[in-house]
Amino acid sequence: MIGTIVFLGWLLGIERLKYLPPDAIVMLPNTALGFTAGGLALWLLRREPSGTTSRRVGRTLAAGVLLLGLVSFIERVTGLDAGIDRLLFAEILSHYPYRPVGLMATNSTVAFALAGASLLTLDKETRRGWRPSQLLATLGLAIATLALV
Repeated sequence: MIGTIVFLGWLLGIERLKYLPPDAIVMLPNTALGFTAGGLALWLLRREPSGTTSRRVGRTLAAGVLLLGLVSFIERVTGLDAGIDRLLFAEILSHYPYRPVGLMATNSTVAFALAGASLLTLDKETRRGWRPSQLLATLGLAIATLALV
């Protein structure tokens, strides 16, 4: 929901919707879309029979979240420019002091990659009852907790 609200802020040019209090640091449009896609994927991947259209769409969105995280991470670490960070609202992004323009923080890229992988493995379970999605989600939660601290 928050990702959608932030994206609407970008779309409609409402500055106040682009960030969350108390900081005035904006959430980037690609980050907002990643949150929205992840939330939709989680909703669509809830316990429904395999092969349904909603599950296929959910898995596609989850793969998109994973891809967003991986590509953004590669851009951040190697300095390569895939251009995904400026696909949306490039002109508006250039007015903010963040450099490189539109590029997600490294911890965000890792968290998105972990979230996408977790969403893709939601229905996987080992013979011993262990779920990889839980470990991946916990690692992402640890990154978010460290950022908050």
